[in-house]
Amino acid sequence: MSVAKETRADRMSSTAIALLDSMEAVQQALAQPTPSISPQQMLYRVQEWRQLVQELAQESVQEVQLAALYDITRMLNSSLNLTDTLGRVMNSLIQLTGAERSCLMLLTSQGRLEIKAACHFDQEDVAACDLEISHTVVRNVVEHHQPIVTTNAQLDSRFSEQESVVGYHLRSIACVPLQVRDRVIGALYLDNRMREGVFSES
Repeated sequence: MSVAKETRADRMSSTAIALLDSMEAVQQALAQPTPSISPQQMLYRVQEWRQLVQELAQESVQEVQLAALYDITRMLNSSLNLTDTLGRVMNSLIQLTGAERSCLMLLTSQGRLEIKAACHFDQEDVAACDLEISHTVVRNVVEHHQPIVTTNAQLDSRFSEQESVVGYHLRSIACVPLQVRDRVIGALYLDNRMREGVFSES
């Protein structure tokens, strides 16, 4: 039985191959007795390398994100224990997004938001306590069916005067509605009190 040899293209992305090809071309040019590359061409190549390295870094981030999303999906399918599963999902979302804390709330039949899972909050009994989050942000997301992202809530004119934002020293906040078809059933809330600009629109 023969095993096909793995080619460079099988192991690497097109961006990585382009970067290596460009670097090899420059290396060959510089190895000649009289280098056949001008300073201007060298500068162009360096700029090209910088762009390719940035693309590679973005590819790496996307790979990590896809792996994390796969793990979350696998968790949702592997356990019938909702509390345990949601807790693990909250942990994964923190790792995926760079959040400091996460919280998942569902709407009751009376329209009240009920905490179903929370991660990295000080309180142990999340269902019985008022977590230190921006309820203004959460309620806004649920009512308008639109996500909210703020890089620094302390300076965001929409929230900077809210008591919870000031009192809890909230900075980076991301909150998205949870929907089943066109009906909002709750919200997912993430924040980071220490750092600005943690979350992006993507």
